[in-house]
Amino acid sequence: MVKQDVLKKCISVSGVFLMLASLCSCGLDQDKEAVEKIDRFSGKTVGVVLAWDSDYALTPRKDIELQRYDAMPDMVMALQHDRIDAMALDEITAKSVIFMIQGIEIVQPGYGSFGYVAAFNPKYKDLCDDYDQFLSEYIKTEEYADLQRRIAEYDGIDFEERKIKPTGTGMTLRLACNEAGFPSTYLDPVSNEWAGFDYEPLITWANDRNYKIEITGTVSSDSMMGLSKGRYDVAIGYINELYEDDFNNFDIVHSIPINHLTNYFMVKTDEGISASDEFYDEYE
Repeated sequence: MVKQDVLKKCISVSGVFLMLASLCSCGLDQDKEAVEKIDRFSGKTVGVVLAWDSDYALTPRKDIELQRYDAMPDMVMALQHDRIDAMALDEITAKSVIFMIQGIEIVQPGYGSFGYVAAFNPKYKDLCDDYDQFLSEYIKTEEYADLQRRIAEYDGIDFEERKIKPTGTGMTLRLACNEAGFPSTYLDPVSNEWAGFDYEPLITWANDRNYKIEITGTVSSDSMMGLSKGRYDVAIGYINELYEDDFNNFDIVHSIPINHLTNYFMVKTDEGISASDEFYDEYE
């Protein structure tokens, strides 16, 4: 009986190890497949929009020849006429343009991971540190988990926004928001209220600390310059953690990154590319 019991245990343990080995092998195969899909662009020419997220993310890859464009329609035209093998965009933008352009597709999985930050005037480093402290707790909350769900479910058209109004009455902070930052920061045309996945945590922090917020809608380049020149105290809206050179050049401090996303390679399908008028209105 003892020998039979021992034998049964050995068979049982053996089975467990075989099962684990199988699972590990499956995981390795999936990882290998993911790497192969990304590495299929090694030695290829990939288009990016100058100084956009994917430009910063792919610059370190010396095995890819990057072709930089000033405007996305030029990049799409280059893909259409086979002057580039693929184009690369951040996850949010890729999801958006896929509905405006027929004949392109996203190649899964995404490449890399990056987060977005709030940028502060250097004289407010103490506020930046306080925001970091707030975020270190905020990312553990159900509120942040729900925000991540809504970001993941963004389909390129609709974002499930949560309206948060500034309620602080204390020290005034001049906040620069990227007007073209949907769904990171944007002014809802119906309610005329600001919203977005970078807006929510910043305003939650400001309300918690009783800071009065004065919002200026602007563009990303003006946000950086305005922080450097003292016109703004803090800025949000598609400010990528990868913009380290810009932060250094403008002597800007920034928060820890949150809302991590990825970049997608996009290729032409056999159908041929056809872009809508909405695409040109949005990106020209």
